[in-house]
Amino acid sequence: MSELRTNRIVPRDGIPTDAYSGGIVQVSFARLTSAITLTSSTEIITGTITPTRSDSKILVDVRIRTWMDYSGGTSSQWYSGVRRKIGSGSYVWVSGKGENSTSGNELGRYAYHINGTSGGSHNPGIYMVVRDVPATTSQLTYSLLIGNWGTANGSVRLNRQSGDHEQDGAQLIIYEISG
Repeated sequence: MSELRTNRIVPRDGIPTDAYSGGIVQVSFARLTSAITLTSSTEIITGTITPTRSDSKILVDVRIRTWMDYSGGTSSQWYSGVRRKIGSGSYVWVSGKGENSTSGNELGRYAYHINGTSGGSHNPGIYMVVRDVPATTSQLTYSLLIGNWGTANGSVRLNRQSGDHEQDGAQLIIYEISG
């Protein structure tokens, strides 16, 4: 029986100029299975991957199924963002507009905004892909945060019920892509 092994995948004619990278090298998966209710900025899930090459790119595929409750007669704004740390280092933001917050809100960089009305509850889905170029072969830890912008007015619940298949309310699928 033959076996083919490779540590790099590059198209025969090279990578097109408008392409991001080559092929998928490995995939890591993390999910939230417990029920949580957020009333302030909270890290809800982390996932790790260790790139095989320092020129690899990382794609973080984020999928969140939430239930939002509003109260107090005004709207509520919530944001989600992705941070990354290399090894045991400090977290840095890898998603969003590239702005640091000057107001002390830890979600100064965000990738997705949920703006709810005061008329009750609904369950929006949040789906985003975050591109990262960490240039390392050390372990990478990606962290997904959801938080309120300004004063929280209501709450965000994940895995609210077990009867309607909400037990995977947040997922991180992390892909290493060959450079």
